[in-house]
Amino acid sequence: MSITSINLSTLPFMGSCDSTRAQMSSKQINQALTHTNCEVPYVISNEYYSFVKNSTSGILIAEDSGKVIFNNNEIMIIYYDNLKSIKIQEIPFYKITSEIFASKLRFALPNNTSFKKGDIIYSYDCFRNGYPSYGYNVMTGYFNFFGYNFEDSMVISESFAEKAKSTYCEKVYVPIYEYTLLQPLFQDNLDSLIYFPNIGEKLDSDGLICSQLKANTDENTSVADKKNKMLLLFNSLSVSDLINIHKNQNLTQFSVDYYKSKIKNGKLTGIKIHKLDSKSTLIDQKLSKQLSLLFDNYVENYVIPQYSDLKMELGEEYARQVTKSHLIYHNDTKTTNRDALKNAIYLLEFEITKEVGCFDGDKLCNRYAGKGVISLTIPDELRPIAMESNLPIDNVFNSFGKIMPN
Repeated sequence: MSITSINLSTLPFMGSCDSTRAQMSSKQINQALTHTNCEVPYVISNEYYSFVKNSTSGILIAEDSGKVIFNNNEIMIIYYDNLKSIKIQEIPFYKITSEIFASKLRFALPNNTSFKKGDIIYSYDCFRNGYPSYGYNVMTGYFNFFGYNFEDSMVISESFAEKAKSTYCEKVYVPIYEYTLLQPLFQDNLDSLIYFPNIGEKLDSDGLICSQLKANTDENTSVADKKNKMLLLFNSLSVSDLINIHKNQNLTQFSVDYYKSKIKNGKLTGIKIHKLDSKSTLIDQKLSKQLSLLFDNYVENYVIPQYSDLKMELGEEYARQVTKSHLIYHNDTKTTNRDALKNAIYLLEFEITKEVGCFDGDKLCNRYAGKGVISLTIPDELRPIAMESNLPIDNVFNSFGKIMPN
């Protein structure tokens, strides 16, 4: 049998499938959303190792014996003994795979760990113990269920809806300029203004991270003019005015930019702050003080310790290269020449994540290109029971949806 792709080779009973159905199944495997709950399929063949061999991001199998000489949960540096080579791998805890969907890091060898050829160095949730895992083994029944599974509709149980989760992840970038005025979310006291949420804090249904007051100017307005205009406004406003700036009907020459996440009710799981300009200062001294403190803490508690470990293992020159390339934001032509960032002093990087289960209206599919949309989620105590095995059925598809081999 001629195999046209890795995905096609893993389809059970592919020899009896028509080409259109096989291609649909291959596409579904590519679009599968993974989670740490995902399982290795019961029906598996040797072709599954093709996924392992050809994966460039989901898993790394050791080419030779060696050692992990650096792992800070974002980048991993490994050394192969016989190959005499060093490799740098980016392994963020959440790796965005498509739009806002992400794969979560399942396993990674810790720092200063030796390994042998063929060992798993790291893997994401699309692999479990070295095997591809991008779905669930579900007890499925094919029969009519009061019309709720008509045609492409399907019925699932509460426990399966909770188990079949997916991970959302998004990064929101906020540039800070000399003339930036951020609206405080709330005020603890006269000296303490809160401009954005803390790590671990849950965002509201609007997904608001922060909002920035800006002057309505054209593209040709200079930075100095923008600064002077915002400075005049800043000197005329109190803290209370800033907090309620969107209610002020007199500020017709100004508007508010809202930095929001597409993920609603998500959790802020990371904040990074990058300094792009060390010479300029902000007109809002309280905001400047808070950002300066945040940046100093970021460098002192994150960058410097990682740099010290790298320097001890790899020397000063290589440690500087890795630090500039991976640990801190570095100026390059792809970013700092953009109009949005070329005059920025800071760049704030917010990471928002969320885990969600299945809901009515979501689409599920199997490896045979059988698809269905969830029309009803039933309580576990109302699940049908298989007569022969006495096992509860978690997925009810219509009796005409079963694909039989030719």
